[in-house]
Amino acid sequence: MTNRISHDAGSIAMLFLDEEGHDRLTVGQSFTPQMNGKVPANFHRIGKSVGVIIHNAAGDERGGISWLSNGRGAISFDYPDRDAIGMYVDEKSRSATFILEYADAAIGDVSMFEMTAKGRGGHFTLYDPAGKPKTRWEVAEGAVSNRSPNP
Repeated sequence: MTNRISHDAGSIAMLFLDEEGHDRLTVGQSFTPQMNGKVPANFHRIGKSVGVIIHNAAGDERGGISWLSNGRGAISFDYPDRDAIGMYVDEKSRSATFILEYADAAIGDVSMFEMTAKGRGGHFTLYDPAGKPKTRWEVAEGAVSNRSPNP
């Protein structure tokens, strides 16, 4: 694709470009994501994936729906440089998780809130900007308990 702005390793995917050559939608295997106008050299995904990836007007990856080779399904929407909201299903652990990341770029890739359903229970945890759990609630067989760490 000579008109494509981003040039990286090939993939088995359909790639839809805008009239200026920016990636706008990928259907199939995912590429290394473009973030803030650059494709990072050392980016690592947790598994190969197939799905639908949405890109912003500059061609940066901003979210999508995919199934990964490690048995995880994901729906996510991204800040310009990292995940913002993610919903995941893990077929190996038979769990479903919702994650909300802090928005402030200075904090980095840190969860603010995580909620997981697994088996007949689950938990939700709130984190401070340093990534330390501030409160954790667990549900097991219908019983709710607070497992908040000591201040």
